[in-house]
Amino acid sequence: MPSPASPLGANRLLRAIPQNDLDRLSPRLERQQTGLKDVLFQPNMPIEGVYFPLSGVVSIITVVDNDRGIELATVGREGMVGVPLFLGARYTSTHEISQVHIPGELIHMSLDTFNEESRPGGPLYDIVRRYTQAFISQISRHVACNRLHSVEQRFSRWLLWTHDRVSGDDFPMTHEFLSQMLGVRRHSVTAAAGRLQSAGVIRYRRGRMSIVDRDGLEGTCCECYRIIRKEFDRLIG
Repeated sequence: MPSPASPLGANRLLRAIPQNDLDRLSPRLERQQTGLKDVLFQPNMPIEGVYFPLSGVVSIITVVDNDRGIELATVGREGMVGVPLFLGARYTSTHEISQVHIPGELIHMSLDTFNEESRPGGPLYDIVRRYTQAFISQISRHVACNRLHSVEQRFSRWLLWTHDRVSGDDFPMTHEFLSQMLGVRRHSVTAAAGRLQSAGVIRYRRGRMSIVDRDGLEGTCCECYRIIRKEFDRLIG
């Protein structure tokens, strides 16, 4: 297996591939840089490959009436963008967008390569199958959390899950973007951020979020973050 210190080893799924298979695959992998709000998949488009983030975070957003959207799940260096392809889909959903919300770097694997390597018995099959279960569990938990828990708890969950995927304690974030992700009004996010900042667990200024007290932030969060994190660790190590 590749070392976590190697470039490809930054992604947990790629890190699970035996080194000889990864060496064979490397010439067929394309490294790409992403920018804020870059769209990887648009609704109802052919799926031409999958993405393995090495850094940064991608939001899976479902679009509802009046072109509004809400975040279903996020993908960082623990996962892969393009799960529908593994499940046999050839086109994206008619109402989902995959959009970058933390810029970074990712690995693109073409449709043909992924289909070859993720077939039963292939080096990607088992780890992607287990990741798919964890990904679906994340979506299910987000739906329940968005229905039952407060904006502050959901905000804290989002911050913790993002903090796990980035290097350092500081990352870009706007209230407008997060209000869309959480499906709430902007002033609700501003109020929640103000309370967390007054409590000394975060610092927010000019579109930048800093985690000041990680333990304190976990104390403001609902159980959903810990449940999702535990499920990912159980399934993909």
